[in-house]
Amino acid sequence: MSLSRARRWADRYGPVLVLGAVCALFFWRFFTPEARDRVGYEAGDFTETFYGFHQQTYAAFVAGRWADWADCLWSGYPLGADPQAQLFYPPKWVTFVALRAQGYGHFPFEALTVEVAAHYLILSLGTYAWLRGRQLRRGAALLGAVVFAYGGYAMSYAPLQSAVLMTATWLPYILWMLDRYAERGRARDLGWAALASATAFYAGHPQTFLHIALLSGLYWLYRLWQLRRGRAWAAGATALLAGFILALIAAQLAPTVGFNLASTRASITYAEASTGFPFVDPLQMIVTGVVSHWHPLFVGLLPLGLAVYALRRPSHERWFWLAVGGVGLLLSFGERAGWTGVLFNLLPGWDLFRGQERLAVWVSFALATLAAFGGQDALGPLTRAARRALARSIPGNLALWAGFGLLALSGTLLARLDLDRTDWRALPDRVGVMWLGASLALAFWLLRAHAMRWTRTALPALVLAAVVTELYAANRPLNIVPAFDPTPPSVLLEPALQARDAAPTRFFRISDDRGLPGHVGCLYGLRHIDGRTPIKLATYAQFRDRLPERVRWSLLGVAYVVTGRAQIDDPGATLVADDGLADGAGLTTRTYRLAAEPQRAWLSHTIVVAASVEAVLELLPGADDLFGTAWLVDAAPPVSPAFGPESISVLVDTPGHIQLAIETTAPAVVTVSEAFAPGWRATLNGQPAEVRVSDGALIGIALPVGSTTLDLTYAAAEIEPARWASAVALLVALALVLFGGTRRSGHS
Repeated sequence: MSLSRARRWADRYGPVLVLGAVCALFFWRFFTPEARDRVGYEAGDFTETFYGFHQQTYAAFVAGRWADWADCLWSGYPLGADPQAQLFYPPKWVTFVALRAQGYGHFPFEALTVEVAAHYLILSLGTYAWLRGRQLRRGAALLGAVVFAYGGYAMSYAPLQSAVLMTATWLPYILWMLDRYAERGRARDLGWAALASATAFYAGHPQTFLHIALLSGLYWLYRLWQLRRGRAWAAGATALLAGFILALIAAQLAPTVGFNLASTRASITYAEASTGFPFVDPLQMIVTGVVSHWHPLFVGLLPLGLAVYALRRPSHERWFWLAVGGVGLLLSFGERAGWTGVLFNLLPGWDLFRGQERLAVWVSFALATLAAFGGQDALGPLTRAARRALARSIPGNLALWAGFGLLALSGTLLARLDLDRTDWRALPDRVGVMWLGASLALAFWLLRAHAMRWTRTALPALVLAAVVTELYAANRPLNIVPAFDPTPPSVLLEPALQARDAAPTRFFRISDDRGLPGHVGCLYGLRHIDGRTPIKLATYAQFRDRLPERVRWSLLGVAYVVTGRAQIDDPGATLVADDGLADGAGLTTRTYRLAAEPQRAWLSHTIVVAASVEAVLELLPGADDLFGTAWLVDAAPPVSPAFGPESISVLVDTPGHIQLAIETTAPAVVTVSEAFAPGWRATLNGQPAEVRVSDGALIGIALPVGSTTLDLTYAAAEIEPARWASAVALLVALALVLFGGTRRSGHS
């Protein structure tokens, strides 16, 4: 290979190798073959919510169906309508296909960690590509990519709520494609911009998507102004882009909107939506951990200094990113800064989300971008005046470094003398990280102010190494624990698992009040009456919260109860398991088998009509016969007493599809023990039938006399047309990407 060819190869692929090496540095312990050195993410959303959802969607994929409905949580849940399930997220399907090709019948936990690690690499590559598109040198673009991908925002809670990370991953790609479309006006770039935006939406965190969509919209308008695009072209291109994106995301947007309107999230209060950072949180840009465990505003001292340095050479673009960071920081304080109320009332969708601190994505990205611009200036040629100015700043940097060192020494001394009685016992380590960052920053400015010949080519590599070192020291310890199995054998669940394995078609659910994993049903392949998701069907939430245990257990078909209580509200219950681990009160966690046999469905020949679901829930606790009476709202179908034997047989019972063979001797109502949701469709002997809310939250259908085959399918009315719209839009987008290379229009 010739020298010139090797140089071209290094120019093209060198940054990819560098960013790959940085990713490997941050994640090698997750995948080391040495088991005792291996780490993983701590228990919580990552190991329960997202792993549970991946298990359910992969199981549906293996079975050859869409995971529109899950029966493992909340007594039935519209999984496909929950964006966190990532039902249409392309990288997830790449993982699924790869696993299936290797013969996996279940989704392995390690695969989710691989997905997360891969997204850090994808995020850094996208940020690098966008910064290079802004005409920055390779060293400066690499600096900005590392700062955003491994700064406090992306490394704090984002990997634990992996949909946050995966959604934010596509922000730089959206900006990159918007740049190209604004500059060149090509149909191909329109297609890429729409695809990048849709991919971000399907990544599964609507709040983060809303934030990056707003940021992308502001950037798009700024670029149109900067390029002096005419009003007609700008308006047409904006409308075309917005409509294209809406069509692409319709497959998820339509069911998600319908679900949210029927969920507990539809009634979120302003108090819940307006929380944000405390005003002292920006201190964590300097010292991490002094306000909270996570520090999403932290980007490192050297990058922070470079961001400030970038402002000494003002430009419209730098002022734009300064404004983005400032506005993002102001809004991230929530009600404390006073602007959340305006957005809550005026901006569509803002009132659906809790906590405004997630706007840290604006701050982090803006600081990373400004740091890259600062690196562009500091790593490039300096005039004598600029070098003298840097030299004059060295004493101040040196004093700051010495002060940080003294603070680290003082904190360590207090800790060693056991004089620190606060909850800041980790402060010496945090201050130590700060001093490390200050030391690296001081070294950089010294080298730059008094540049020797050998530093001219080595300085970009040195500054990148310094930034990686500081970010690794500050952020790598977050969220990690020694590797563990998220679904270990459980003595408490063993009776239920044995019952399931002995009769796979048998219907029953479990209940617990002892803190089992939030998605225990999804993780272990059981049906559970609870779950971990913050959004749930409003009717079921009222049912779950307001009815006494004995009523809930009966109507939901609970067979096993895991509890820390010595007694439960079922005199016939049998103790079947005990973990033997006493708590502070001397009680162990136990599993009881309830006396009653769970019922999948039952016939009622008596109807009680109430004015509302709330009224039904008021009446149910006093019912003498829970199964002989159907409790409905508003209208009562005709029923009459039975005069002979009747029966219900379960023919099919899979998530989202229940088929029953029913024999009745008189008109009746059948109640199916499954959470009602708008979208359940029923046929009786092939003819459509009305699905009602029975017993406050379950599915009820009026039946005629005789032999009936009841077929229940979950398929919300908006799903099919929305998916067709997205499929057509996807084909158009792919056609534009492949064949839309001609210029659409010029500047006007």
